[in-house]
Amino acid sequence: MYLNGLGAEANLTVALTWFTMAADNGSPDAQFNAAVMYATGRGADRDLIKARDYFTMAAELGMRDAQTQLGMLYASDNETELPRNYEQAQFWFNRSAHRGDSTAQFFLGRIYSEGLGTEQNLPMAHMWYEISYRFGYEPAVRSMNRLRGEMNPEQLSQSQLMGLRWMTQYAIRNPGSLLTTRDAPADATVEASPPLNPQI
Repeated sequence: MYLNGLGAEANLTVALTWFTMAADNGSPDAQFNAAVMYATGRGADRDLIKARDYFTMAAELGMRDAQTQLGMLYASDNETELPRNYEQAQFWFNRSAHRGDSTAQFFLGRIYSEGLGTEQNLPMAHMWYEISYRFGYEPAVRSMNRLRGEMNPEQLSQSQLMGLRWMTQYAIRNPGSLLTTRDAPADATVEASPPLNPQI
């Protein structure tokens, strides 16, 4: 209510105070909100260490959005405050991607495509790009089509088989969830992908 001025005058400092109190008492929603406020400098000075800590609390309690945001925080260029750590980014993107988050799926594809903190794996990258697109992340199609030009038919076949297995297992674990996914994309104009520097 204080954050959005509902029933009282908006006061970001007071909102952050209540969020942090609830966060420290174990509320994942409050942990996420406190993390976002610290990451963006709303209600207090920007503090990526506190943002990381609160995102981590919520992520460890299973909040998918916190897992994705934590991955983005580790993948972003914040060398003076929080050093980039692709291994941690991959870990949290992987957790969220397997729970159906299309943004995490896309950035996991970028990590495998460019070999950021791990060995480059084009079939795995293509698989995650396609899954991300099927889950609604439109920019993934450009990256997927770019990769097709770098992959041989065997790699492409391997990627499609892995993707089919993943989607099948996801459907088994989450009945009815794939009704909202889209068909495989038609070929699109290949465009250069932006550098991996996501912003919260």
